[in-house]
Amino acid sequence: MQTTKNYKGYKTNRLGDNFFFETNQNIFYKVGFIKINLFPDKVYSNSVYEFSISTENDKRNYDPLVRNTIFFILKEFCSNSENIFYYTCDSTDSKHVSRFRLFNRWFLDLAPSNFTKIDQKFNELMLMSIIVNHDNIFYNHILFDIPFIFDHLKSYKDD
Repeated sequence: MQTTKNYKGYKTNRLGDNFFFETNQNIFYKVGFIKINLFPDKVYSNSVYEFSISTENDKRNYDPLVRNTIFFILKEFCSNSENIFYYTCDSTDSKHVSRFRLFNRWFLDLAPSNFTKIDQKFNELMLMSIIVNHDNIFYNHILFDIPFIFDHLKSYKDD
């Protein structure tokens, strides 16, 4: 397991494509990247990841270091500019709209200027974002394929 200390954030531990950290309030977070292969005929087929944030504790206080740490992890994983990420807010507890707004605010505050985030609302229960690095060699292909990508991701998440 690789350990890093990020500036203005919590110490993170990396195990494969998963990152872990514990807050000052003893809340454990997992930030994961799961490779999915929904686009076998596309040049970017080996670069699509589902991005997820989870915690064991539902009682959380505002902690700016959580936001900083999650974006440190996102930047770290994006050091490979070919990676494409999608993020879907969990709707099982009906807090998905709040999570979506919060992630959007974090993204505006902390994302590097070379990241593009494209949002899609499929219905009241499915809110999704795709994040791609401008330096991605397939950037123009990806932007052209956004409707196709969202359609396939929605089908994948519906299953």
